[in-house]
Amino acid sequence: MIWAQSGPKDIGGTCSSAIARASQLLKCGSPTPEEAWREASREVMQNSGGRSGSNGALMRTAPVGCAYFSVADCGRHAREIAEMTHMDEASSEICALYSRAIMLYTRDKGADGEDEVKKLAAMLHRWKAPGSALNPSGWVVDSMDCALRAIREADGDMKKAIVTAVNYGGDADTIGAITGGLIGARNGIDSIPKEWLAALPKDIRRRINAFADFCANART
Repeated sequence: MIWAQSGPKDIGGTCSSAIARASQLLKCGSPTPEEAWREASREVMQNSGGRSGSNGALMRTAPVGCAYFSVADCGRHAREIAEMTHMDEASSEICALYSRAIMLYTRDKGADGEDEVKKLAAMLHRWKAPGSALNPSGWVVDSMDCALRAIREADGDMKKAIVTAVNYGGDADTIGAITGGLIGARNGIDSIPKEWLAALPKDIRRRINAFADFCANART
C-alpha cells in the first residue's frame, strides 16, 4: 500500500483494485491484514468473472526466490504473496515455480534451477497448447511463455534475452521484467550490461548492489 501511495507511473488493474479494497477493509476493522488481503483478492476475482490471472503478481515475486532457503518455503510464500492480489490458480502455480527457480539459481544450484524451469515450461501446457503462437499479452501464461522463449532464443545471453522479450511487443515492460528476473538469477549481477547500470539513478544502483549483497550473504 505504501508503494501504491507513492505515485508509481502505473499500477495494473487487478493490483489496483485489490489494493484499494484491502485498504477499505483494513479501515473498516478487518480482523487481520492477512484476512483483508485475502478477502480483497477474492472479491476482485469474483467481480472480474473469475478472471484475475494477469501477470502483476508474477512480476513482483522474483525477490521471493532470494529471501527463502528451501523449495517448499519459497513456493509457499510466493503463492501467498501472489494471492494478495491475484486469486488465480495459474498465477499462483507459475509464481511458485518461477520463484523456486530463482531461489535455486541464486543458491548456486544451477542444475536444479534448470529442472524447475523445465517444470515451469511443462506447466504452461495445462493452459496453452505446445507450439501455440507467441502472444505477448498480460495473461500470466502468455507472459511466462514469452519469457521462456526469449531466453531460449538468446542462448543464455542476458541482454539479448531481455531485448528479445521487450521486442515481442504487447505487455513489454512486464514481460521484460519477468525475463530479466529469471535469466538474471541464472547469470548473476555481473551479467547486467554496464551501460544499463550506468543509466540508472545512483539511489537505484545502490539498492541493486545492496540486494545483490543480501543474496550473496544468504547463500552462506
